[in-house]
Amino acid sequence: MFILDLVNTAAFVGAGALLYRLARGRAGRLRAAVLWTCNPLLLQVLVAGSHVDGLAVAFSIGGLAVLSPLIPNARCRLSSPNALRGVLGGTLLGLGFAMKPTMLLVAVGLVIGVRRQRRVVAGITIPVDWAGWNLCCAR
Repeated sequence: MFILDLVNTAAFVGAGALLYRLARGRAGRLRAAVLWTCNPLLLQVLVAGSHVDGLAVAFSIGGLAVLSPLIPNARCRLSSPNALRGVLGGTLLGLGFAMKPTMLLVAVGLVIGVRRQRRVVAGITIPVDWAGWNLCCAR
């Protein structure tokens, strides 16, 4: 149980660092840091709860961080999106979905955000579908 607490704490800190990196400007970074680390509900559910929620959230935020430059109104836009970034982001989102099925909503939102880039959408959906298949139908 202690090891799971350590893993959840590391996932919580890692997700907070990713949110800090993704935020725009100094005020946005401060807001992300305060809302993530000082929220008692998040601390209770993700860190003290010792469930897989913290890992699922960390994987989903990792997928968001990988795919954020592909979203049209993102801070740093890539000139040539590639499918490899979509596969990596989809793999992280698929891992989050495999841990907690409600994380599929994050993947759906990101697919809507990058819907005009067909190779990236295919790269996202294949690993997420694979994780869902293994979660629901594997024995």
